[in-house]
Amino acid sequence: MNFFSRLLKLPMTYFDKNKSGDTMSRFTNDVDNVNTTLSESITAFLEAIVNLSGMIVAMFLFIANFNAVCLAHYSLNLDFY
Repeated sequence: MNFFSRLLKLPMTYFDKNKSGDTMSRFTNDVDNVNTTLSESITAFLEAIVNLSGMIVAMFLFIANFNAVCLAHYSLNLDFY
């Protein structure tokens, strides 16, 4: 449901009590807050994925023997859970 159709369904007493500028200000502020939150969340999520992928690649490139032991130990422990 869009904003304009929702406004049309409000009773006239709403418009008597609230200024139209206040209503528009609240709406634009809410939309801006949602937009900012989503864009920051998506950016943080993608950054975390890239960091994790980089750490895993670096881990296997630099310390391959240790990682092989850790993965073998981890895979053996999965059988018991």
